[in-house]
Amino acid sequence: MNFIAFLLRRPFITITISLICVLAILDRNGFFRSPSRGDAAIHISQRPVTVQGWLRQLPEEKKQRTAFILQAQKLNDMRVSGRILVNYYGHYETVTAGDMVQVIGVLRSPPGASYPGGFDYAEYLQRQNIYSVMSATSVTRTGYVRLPFYLKIAYALRRDILAAIDKWLPPEEAAILAPMLIGDKTRLSAEEKQSFTDAGVMHILVVSGLNVGFVALLAVGFWRFLGLSRRYSSLLAIPCIIIYVLVTGANPPVVRAAVMALFVILSLTLSRRPDILQSLCMAAAAILAFNPQDLFTASFQLSFAATIGIVYLYPPLMSALKWAPRRIRKIAGGTIAVSLGAQLAVAPLIAFYFNKISVIGLLSNIVVVPLAGVITVSGMVLYAAHCVSPFLAGLAGAINYFLIHSLVILVHFFAQMPASAINIASPPLTVVVLYYISLAAILHLLPRDANQRETKADGPALKQKPLILIAAAVVCVIVGAGATIALRSPSSGEKICMVFLDSGSSEACHIRFPSGKNWLFIGGNSNPANVKTTLIPYLRSRGVRRIEKIFVTRLPATALKPLADDFNVAEIILPPGKKADISADNGTILRETRQGEHFSEGAATLQILSTGSARTKNKFLLMALDYGQNRILFAGNLNRSTAQELLKQGINLQSTILFTGLNTASTLTPQLCQALACQQLILPVRKNLPPHQLPPHKHRHSLPPRGSLTINIPPHSSTIE
Repeated sequence: MNFIAFLLRRPFITITISLICVLAILDRNGFFRSPSRGDAAIHISQRPVTVQGWLRQLPEEKKQRTAFILQAQKLNDMRVSGRILVNYYGHYETVTAGDMVQVIGVLRSPPGASYPGGFDYAEYLQRQNIYSVMSATSVTRTGYVRLPFYLKIAYALRRDILAAIDKWLPPEEAAILAPMLIGDKTRLSAEEKQSFTDAGVMHILVVSGLNVGFVALLAVGFWRFLGLSRRYSSLLAIPCIIIYVLVTGANPPVVRAAVMALFVILSLTLSRRPDILQSLCMAAAAILAFNPQDLFTASFQLSFAATIGIVYLYPPLMSALKWAPRRIRKIAGGTIAVSLGAQLAVAPLIAFYFNKISVIGLLSNIVVVPLAGVITVSGMVLYAAHCVSPFLAGLAGAINYFLIHSLVILVHFFAQMPASAINIASPPLTVVVLYYISLAAILHLLPRDANQRETKADGPALKQKPLILIAAAVVCVIVGAGATIALRSPSSGEKICMVFLDSGSSEACHIRFPSGKNWLFIGGNSNPANVKTTLIPYLRSRGVRRIEKIFVTRLPATALKPLADDFNVAEIILPPGKKADISADNGTILRETRQGEHFSEGAATLQILSTGSARTKNKFLLMALDYGQNRILFAGNLNRSTAQELLKQGINLQSTILFTGLNTASTLTPQLCQALACQQLILPVRKNLPPHQLPPHKHRHSLPPRGSLTINIPPHSSTIE
């Protein structure tokens, strides 16, 4: 009854909870997963099409690519609707938001996850109501759409801010300041993003409440300087906040902060006490009213979770810090409480979406967050100086350079610390829900008033009660991590789990044994970048931290360094004559193998059948894994002539499962299939291998481009999942 009365007194909370429940049910039943009838995605084909429409927002310009969202109106003279993500390379006619354009190119469906638990690009775009992508060969401006005046102001201001940043800062520092001021991450390198993520401070590159608070304070201060009263100054700050939200792209974190700021300003203007929970629900309802699918994005969930964590965990944490030394409370008490509250609230979501738990995050945030606040203010000062005087802008640019350079040094220092972040498999949704229920229950046990004083009656009990939060939070993290590991770890049975991966121009296989140990097979003539874009993210998503053995066939050995740097790799096995540029500091053993060598793990045995053809000097590894009655043959780049040569030597090439490389698949004739006598055939499918050239086989399983296939192998039979 008390809960119902609480909801009736706060209508926005009731409306928001009801809206979230309805959207969750609709998404569960696939309501958002298909485009509407008139959407351009219905007409996807392999033929070039001509699409006419207009740009919904400013294009994103990267080094050699420009991307924009096109609101489609016509496709080959047919009336269509929906949004299309257009990418074009090279130099075409310059376009901007509001321009009417004609685009020629091939319309495609966006790619999904390339491995189990991987980033699903198709779902990511779907949450933005985008169901098709296009690689344009021609972009022509045909007119323009009249945009509202406030959008014109916002877009012009955004361009001017970026121009000022580029003018007064070097490219590296400009790439850091741009996302901190207006959320533009287009020039931020993948390495820098990874450093900020590993250091646990990626959130400072997202425009959020801190930025909105600074804008509100500067706006109020400006109007007060002109002689207006506090009340009118606060009201006139509202348009400034709205314009800033539009300048940053109106992403969920900044919209949430802006709505909360507007709610607080209006409450204070009307002499009413603001209700934080009500304002949070108003912000959520406002965001979901414009795009209901934002509810299912990591950005939306992380933003609101962090805010709720700060609001509700800050008081008890500060109460707990009362028993810390006074100097620590005075210097870093507030920062510690805010950082710890936010991290406790977002930890399961970060583990769920990004497969990481930041170990160094609390310490790095104590140092980095205050500096980030100073940089945000100094960046705003830089733009103001740019509008006033070149001399002042140059001085502000020098100060910003020093501050940003110091920030980067600190971030790299924390990111390179041993075990700064731990890779973890995505926890099940039930574990995430149980974590938040436990955290809410702990909060319920804490004193309602964190500032109440200890009395003789309650003495030690009250003194110890705030410490329950820290202890229980640690227990929550340990229990959550333990449950995740237990639920995601291999079963106690005898099955071997094998995941076959296609990473673009190479093939790989990850084997997880019943003991929990991991082996990795890598082959193909691969671009080393594929290791970073596919293999490493896949291994992180599975919670892999140690790899016992990596067997390399034809992959360039230099591509192995990222694997050895990111994971605890015990041993790398190379074909004869292969060299690897990997530092010995990480403890990895590198050695060449030989024909006939055996490797064992439990009941499984791996044999090196061949290290290449002696006649053609083609070096690769042909391996067979025996497990009970099953035999898995890793054919690598085996061709017909090499196979005949090995058969003459009396080498047994028969197998239960045959996993081929691209070269083997293209030369796998019916005669060779009969000689290999495999029961299950797994081979990659590429554009340069037409379907009519695929070898005939009763149990053929295709490994799609940039896709995966999972097999569980018990000792006595094999089953394809």
